[in-house]
Amino acid sequence: MTDLERALPKKAEVERRFEVDPDTIPELDITQELLIEQGYVAIGNKGSELRVRTIVDTHTDETSYTMTVKSSSGLVRGEPINEAEIPEDLFHELWEQTHNRTLQKLRRISSFGPHEVAIDAFLQRHRGLTMTEIEFAGATTEEKIAASERFVPFTWLGRELTEDPNYRNRALATDFDKFPLGGPLGEHAFKAIRLFNGEEI
Repeated sequence: MTDLERALPKKAEVERRFEVDPDTIPELDITQELLIEQGYVAIGNKGSELRVRTIVDTHTDETSYTMTVKSSSGLVRGEPINEAEIPEDLFHELWEQTHNRTLQKLRRISSFGPHEVAIDAFLQRHRGLTMTEIEFAGATTEEKIAASERFVPFTWLGRELTEDPNYRNRALATDFDKFPLGGPLGEHAFKAIRLFNGEEI
């Protein structure tokens, strides 16, 4: 584990992703609607990535800024995932390092049966693409994976995209450009975290 990964709180995600036709989605109780713009500061060859986001809650107009480090992709997304909220000035400093490796999407969060469902309608150059993510709960990664294997896709879900590299957010944003996570860009972000924590550089 790198110093950058140790600097942030950790969690793991297990989720499956599906293409969906917006016209087939049933009426859902939307608990949150978020306008998300994200950019990639660094991308490694084995699935690791460093990402920053601005998130606007369309119901409250509240804006937050986050930085995320992931160590893998696919069904088990990052073992672990490291995420922290950062100040706006740090976000803009890191955003300059994305060099247009960005995307924008409108995320609607709801529940369908026992599952949390996130429906992403992509904007800008990806307009027309809609994907749904199903996240699985469990006390351990193994329990989450078992829940994902038991899952029977809803009738309104289209083809599964979980393991399709062409439909990962980083692929849509970057066209598979590679930027080492442990190189200068990673150290730049680690310095930003230390400044955020009030440490001397």
